[in-house]
Amino acid sequence: MIVLVSFSAGCGAQLSEPSALSGGGDVSTGSDDVPSGSDSGSANSETDAGMPSPTPLDQCCHDRAHCVASTDIPAASQTFLDNDSCDADQLCVPDQILDNDPIDTCTANSLLGNYTGVCLSDCLHFGAANLALAKGSCDSYKLCVPCSVGGQPTGAPGCP
Repeated sequence: MIVLVSFSAGCGAQLSEPSALSGGGDVSTGSDDVPSGSDSGSANSETDAGMPSPTPLDQCCHDRAHCVASTDIPAASQTFLDNDSCDADQLCVPDQILDNDPIDTCTANSLLGNYTGVCLSDCLHFGAANLALAKGSCDSYKLCVPCSVGGQPTGAPGCP
């Protein structure tokens, strides 16, 4: 099961077990990386170990996320995702989560004032809180999500 985002106070996110699928299967985000020792030119749909190759997931959110079956995502996490260009029974999960990318810290100035936080994919949806979030010092396509609001920790991953 993919555990994506759960929130405590405020608008912070909690990420855990980002790429663990129910049943222990692998997730392929369609990367061009080929493990050493594998035959990338083979027409065979099985890996060297004789296991079927994982089916690549369809891309969404301007190719910065992939479609994952809703049944593999806990209901509490589904609130922060939409189906974008995915099938009706799928949700668009940011590659930052699927690939378990590091979460950078940031600073920003918005309706919340000056704040420090962590950079999370703009493919995530924080409801009305999105209006108060800024890009700040984050890379393109990420928002600076505060580590605390009104002195209360938000629970955003990567925060102290």
